[in-house]
Amino acid sequence: MEALAGSTEGEIAAGPTRIKGNASYLSHNLRVDTNTCYNLKLYWSFDAAAAVTIGFVPDEVTGQTPNDNLAGRQEKFDTSGSSMSYCADRPGEAVFTVSAITTGGYVNTNELLEYVFVVTQEVETPEQTVSRREDEAARSTAAQQKIDSNVESARQEEERARKNAERHCSGCQAVYLTCLGNGESEFTCVKKFEECTGSLKGSLAQETAGSCRRP
Repeated sequence: MEALAGSTEGEIAAGPTRIKGNASYLSHNLRVDTNTCYNLKLYWSFDAAAAVTIGFVPDEVTGQTPNDNLAGRQEKFDTSGSSMSYCADRPGEAVFTVSAITTGGYVNTNELLEYVFVVTQEVETPEQTVSRREDEAARSTAAQQKIDSNVESARQEEERARKNAERHCSGCQAVYLTCLGNGESEFTCVKKFEECTGSLKGSLAQETAGSCRRP
């Protein structure tokens, strides 16, 4: 494991701490305090990137997390010695989780993982707290707006697919009735109907086709 040079800027809150195990990920609980920001620096010596998450834990009584606006932070570290910051509005607990990512982008599973991390802390001034909370609130709002937009886009796409499938079903029913009107056999007309409904593509369309009945 490489030396921890330059890792102790600020007051040490945790570490150097070694975590090790055969698993797809490792985790460690960290305490956080009121209006305090932390910087976690991570070291490892094997050939992989690291997926790092800091998740704030809800209080068992109040349900509040240590941060009013963010559920946590998530980043990818490409090199050993990388760091990330996180801040708390009130005392509580955060969970640090790390997993190894191969060059192909896959998470290593059940392999020996070993990391050393150092956490430094700095108590905010009132001005820093106000500025930081405004920034976090803006990021939280932007993230929620993006989620809402994606959900609405998915809903609209699903509605379009459903309407297209229903129109296709009506067309298949017309094919069946026309076939019978032309004096063709029931067997032939049923086959044409089934071929028509079977041409629908996509899971939603196929679901609609499955419920499409001959008139």
